[in-house]
Amino acid sequence: MHRPLIAMGLLAAAAYFSADAEAAQLPAEEPGDTNAGTWLDALTDWIPDMTTGTPRGERNNNPGNIRLSATRWQGQVDGTDPAFVTFATPQDGIRALAKLLRNYQTIHGLRTVRAIIARYAPASENNTSAYVGAVASALGVSPDAPIDLNSDATLQQLVAAIIQHENGRNVYAADTIAAGVALA
Repeated sequence: MHRPLIAMGLLAAAAYFSADAEAAQLPAEEPGDTNAGTWLDALTDWIPDMTTGTPRGERNNNPGNIRLSATRWQGQVDGTDPAFVTFATPQDGIRALAKLLRNYQTIHGLRTVRAIIARYAPASENNTSAYVGAVASALGVSPDAPIDLNSDATLQQLVAAIIQHENGRNVYAADTIAAGVALA
């Protein structure tokens, strides 16, 4: 009920106390990522657009909130967001999220919800333990149980849980998520 007012107050306080928000850079998600954003970006990630009520991930067709980096994603378009990728369609954003998660498993050997989320949402800018708990609960597994992201069904569940956590909701139909995962 009062979230927009609280959010506006937090943003006003942040602007007042920080003459140069860009000076407080957050750590990069991936090695070589120089566009990791600021603490102000992290604060405003969860705040819906004040005019539409739409979370940032939905506005950018990037429901996983993938940060801008040197990687040029399939379906990426030029957007106005200075810190996060903008995709042409939600399926493109879901595909990128699924591709990234599969790479975490195949390239980096991350096989548990805890390991995957610790890399995806580092404690330096997230409440990673809460994130791990929410995702593991959504998947119905222990945070340290191995999961197989070569299984489209498991990957779809993981993607849906991340979307829910990143945006505070999941507005995407199961077939939209399945279509994005199938493109990965």
